[in-house]
Amino acid sequence: MVEKLDNLLLTIGETPLIKLQRSVPYQAADVYVKLERQNPTGHIKDRSLLNLLEVYEEKGDLASGTTLVVCADFVTIRSLACLAAIKGYDGDFFLNEVVSEADLKALREYGMTIHPLSDPDKVTEQRQAAIESGQKEEAVLLHPDSDYACSVVHQLTTGPEIIEALGGKAPNAFVSAVSTGASLSGIGRALKEASEKTAIYAVEASSQSSLNDLDTASDFPLLDTSLFAEIIRVQNGRAYQEQEWLKVNEGLEVDFQSALAITGAIAVAERLGRGHKVVTIANGR
Repeated sequence: MVEKLDNLLLTIGETPLIKLQRSVPYQAADVYVKLERQNPTGHIKDRSLLNLLEVYEEKGDLASGTTLVVCADFVTIRSLACLAAIKGYDGDFFLNEVVSEADLKALREYGMTIHPLSDPDKVTEQRQAAIESGQKEEAVLLHPDSDYACSVVHQLTTGPEIIEALGGKAPNAFVSAVSTGASLSGIGRALKEASEKTAIYAVEASSQSSLNDLDTASDFPLLDTSLFAEIIRVQNGRAYQEQEWLKVNEGLEVDFQSALAITGAIAVAERLGRGHKVVTIANGR
């Protein structure tokens, strides 16, 4: 049945769980992807950041004319820019990574003020500029990398949606790339609450610093490493290869982080074998 919705916010969440058909070896477990690319900006962060804004709204900290301020990566700012446009907020956004002119243009098309980063060594200055902007009247500085609202929403919605789609049972394994740890930890908690037997796997690129070598409490305050059965490292080239194969074998276009996660999920599926279920996340490019 086709729905009539009042606004784009109502399309966030309740994404389908899709079984991969031609990407998984015959004797492996079934692999399902939670199709988060169906959110407005094609990313699971739409869920996190919508909840973040709604928490601020409930506290009375946001009103018409408020300027949202953040220093963050492209994906986070794209999502916030979209949400701000829908809700009628202004945005003063500071990128903490260097992006292409095409990406800058895409962000500015939401009508927000975007401060690009031209030198990767000047991230500290960019963060300080965001702090100063957030101190202005009618401005609110957001901290999506550390705000619990960005994680708990997945414990309350995304995780339970996975269980519901699988007939009321948690999968044997959940595999996800890390990013801030918000979705991985929130979903992981929900699945663990449903079944202690569900194994949670974090996936990281071989080009990244290993989570084992970092102070996760300060670098990833939303990441609950106690959930992990294992940290899987995937070669960048293998993930890029899987990214292309997913288009050929499944008609599925995903971002690099999702390709990492799906590569890890297939590896876990091969270990578990037939009769088991593995779930991961698929964001768009």
